[in-house]
Amino acid sequence: MTRFTSLADHKFRIFGLLISVVAIILLVTLHLLNYQYEEGWHDRIFIINHFIIVFGLYMIMFSKEIHDDERVQRILTGYLKKQQEVNMLFIICFFPCYS
Repeated sequence: MTRFTSLADHKFRIFGLLISVVAIILLVTLHLLNYQYEEGWHDRIFIINHFIIVFGLYMIMFSKEIHDDERVQRILTGYLKKQQEVNMLFIICFFPCYS
């Protein structure tokens, strides 16, 4: 059996859940306190916080189960490859707009 190295270990699910929960709590807290630092700061915090939430959810999504079979690992690896292609296409198409 070929080993798939692109999927993270199952222990990363807990780490991804922890990152996502902390980021969601931070986002809710900042909205409830109506935190203002300087002009445009709210938008930057909002974007960074959403990036952290999505990163944590990707860690949950693309980590192995404790008892995975080869079919599930191939499906997840295929999803990971397609997701990386879509991300690169998104970056290539939209990054020049912001520079």
